[in-house]
Parts: sequence; structure tokens; C-alpha cells
Amino acid sequence: MHDRRSWFITAVVVALCLGAGSSHAQSPRTTDVLRGCRDIMNTIPKEPKLAATCFDVVRTVLELGRDLKTSPSCPPAGTDSGAAVSVVLRYADAKPDRTGEPFGRFVAEALAQAWPCR
Repeated sequence: MHDRRSWFITAVVVALCLGAGSSHAQSPRTTDVLRGCRDIMNTIPKEPKLAATCFDVVRTVLELGRDLKTSPSCPPAGTDSGAAVSVVLRYADAKPDRTGEPFGRFVAEALAQAWPCR
């Protein structure tokens, strides 16, 4: 299981880096992106860029989890990105000491804890 999880997290990080655009742009901190995740719940987000970053990363990790046989997470059929964002926020509330990690890894671990493959 550990090798499977390591491979999946590596794939997520690579995918996120490839989609990051400019090599000079810094990735937002997990604590900032989590603020965007909480902001998604507002009708009009106060920080739309962070909300979009949260949604895009969570959606990417969720979809990779569905498509890759090596994924450590197996979300139930019909799980949407909104439900996955809620899982990530609950994980952040339960493990605030983990918010210093790269956001893609943080999301992958949150989804794997909520929906482990059996």
C-alpha cells in the first residue's frame, strides 16, 4: 500500500507541476488554498483565485483517483468535487499540523483517509 500511495502522490505532484504554467510562479501555500476551499461555500467567493485553485486541485486528485489503478483513494461512485472539498476541509480541521505540506499531497492523503481502497 505504501508504494502505491507514494506512486500516486508523485503522479499528482507531477500533474500539478505540469499544469502550473510559468516556472517562476510560486505554488500557493496549503493554508492559503484551504482558505479558498472554505471560500467556495460562499455565493460569491472573496478570493476567487484561491477558490478556483482549491477546486481544480481537488477535482484533479479526485479524477486521478478514479482513473488510476494505483490510487490510494477509492471514492464512491457519484462522488463530486464539492463532496471531495468537504472531505479536505474536515481533514484540515482534524489535522491542522499537516497544512504545511504541498496541497496536492495534502488532498491525496485526505481523500485516501476518507475513502481508502479495500
